[in-house]
Amino acid sequence: MAREKDYSKIDKIFEATLRLVYEKGFAGIKLTDVARLSGIAIGTIYLYFKDKDDLVSQLYQYIQRKKKQEVNIEIDLNRPAIELIKELWMAYYQAVFDDLKAADFFYQYQQSNAVVKIINEHDLFVFTNLRRVLSKGVMEGKIKNMDADILYTILIGPIHELAKHALRNNFKATFEEKEELFNCLINSIKI
Repeated sequence: MAREKDYSKIDKIFEATLRLVYEKGFAGIKLTDVARLSGIAIGTIYLYFKDKDDLVSQLYQYIQRKKKQEVNIEIDLNRPAIELIKELWMAYYQAVFDDLKAADFFYQYQQSNAVVKIINEHDLFVFTNLRRVLSKGVMEGKIKNMDADILYTILIGPIHELAKHALRNNFKATFEEKEELFNCLINSIKI
């Protein structure tokens, strides 16, 4: 009979992996290092994960699910588009900045060849909601009629760049700076 998964051990393994990816980069992590740092025996790690690629893939999927829950906000399309865009943007910003090491892992994973193996449901989810709201903004005559991918990149890309800066330089934006960043970005796509 198969043993039930001990999720507290999986959490420790994931935390150790995030730390190692941050410290050594994607290519630099070894399961023996994960075992040592997590305090979990290497044999136990192999009970949960086939190999390093499986661990990394499952961690990526775990982070996707977690972030998707954090930005899953109710969208009332009767509200003004700019207001909705701001709410979505702030939720995404907060989700990224709540766990910068996970954001760094996410970014590194997306830059690797491994990302081809998994559909990025998290970005698709955020993009779908933001696309709906941006389309509403275009119809209201408030947002420039541009390709949705470009509009998404203009709004979301700076969050990723700022997160990398924050992680490397121990930077934390004030509420006012976050508001100003949003205003700069939204003004670049407003009519």
